[in-house]
Amino acid sequence: MALFQNKPKNLEEDYLSFPKGKINHTNAESPFGSLILTITTLGDENDYIFISQKSAETFYENNKDFLENMENFSCDNYEYFTQILNTFLHINKLGYAKFLINENQKKIFINHYESPFAEIFKNKKNQPVCHFLTKFYGIIFENLLEKPIKIKETECGVNNEKCVFEIIID
Repeated sequence: MALFQNKPKNLEEDYLSFPKGKINHTNAESPFGSLILTITTLGDENDYIFISQKSAETFYENNKDFLENMENFSCDNYEYFTQILNTFLHINKLGYAKFLINENQKKIFINHYESPFAEIFKNKKNQPVCHFLTKFYGIIFENLLEKPIKIKETECGVNNEKCVFEIIID
């Protein structure tokens, strides 16, 4: 099954990148960031991972009607999907994303900029910290593709300009 029904024509590269052009940056301040900072002060790394993942599940459930509607009417157009998702991320002060899609290898890379979680730990941690976004993107893409996926944060904005999430479609 194709990821999207109407692919752009003239595919000259292995990866399609959407959206095209400049994206307006968001403010990295977030209520999530304050909560995460409190959790890491009171708990350990496992507490942070667990609460981040559970928070993503709750966040998805609380926004399920919109997100599932977005998935239903945007799965035929890359650009429209990314515009809607980036608007949603912006409204919730979660940053913004660009998607690199390789249907032949069944891989999607998400370049996520201005993660509030990475901003909290900027230059303080050496491992990925965006467990909330990993879980959130995982839920979205499993629902969108209607099949299991594997997702991993391969680069984190704590020491880079962006987070990179790799999705492998089973």
